[in-house]
Amino acid sequence: MTQPAARPDHKLQHLIPLCLALCCLALPASHAVAATAASASATAPANDPALLLTRFYGWYLDEFDHGRSPLTDQPRAMQAWVSRAALKRIRAGFASGRYDSDYFTRTQDILEDWPAHVAVSKLSQQGHKATAIVTLGRQSPWSLRVQLSLGAEGWRIETVTALHP
Repeated sequence: MTQPAARPDHKLQHLIPLCLALCCLALPASHAVAATAASASATAPANDPALLLTRFYGWYLDEFDHGRSPLTDQPRAMQAWVSRAALKRIRAGFASGRYDSDYFTRTQDILEDWPAHVAVSKLSQQGHKATAIVTLGRQSPWSLRVQLSLGAEGWRIETVTALHP
C-alpha cells in the first residue's frame, strides 16, 4: 500500500509572503545607516581644510536635526572628519564628565538656522596645521575656532574652542 503524499501545512503557508515582505523592508533600512556613513566619508575633502569644515558642520548639524548624535551613532563617519586621537580624547572627556555640552558646537542647543548657514573664515595654514573660524547661523551667529592637522588620510579636526561674543 502506498502512502499518501505529504501535504504542506496550509495554516503556515500564508506567512511565507509576509516573511518575505518583512525581509525586503528590513534590508533597505539596514543599508541606510551604512549609506549615511559612506556618504559622509565620501564627501569629506581630504585636501581642503575650509571645505572639510563647511561640509563637516553641514553634515554634523543635519544629523542632529534628524535626531541622530554623530559622535555616538556614526563613529565610522566621524573618522572621515576628525582625527582618531581627537575622537579618543573627546570620548574619554565625555566618559569622565568633562564636557557638559556638545564638543563640536560647544553649546547645549543647536539653533534652527545653523545647518544651512555654516561659514568658514580666517583660515591660516602652516605646514601640517591649520586654524579657522567657523560661524554657525545668521540670526544668532555662534563662532568657533577649529584647529586641524594634516595626516596620511588628509585634513582632520583636532580641537574646537568657542569664541565668546
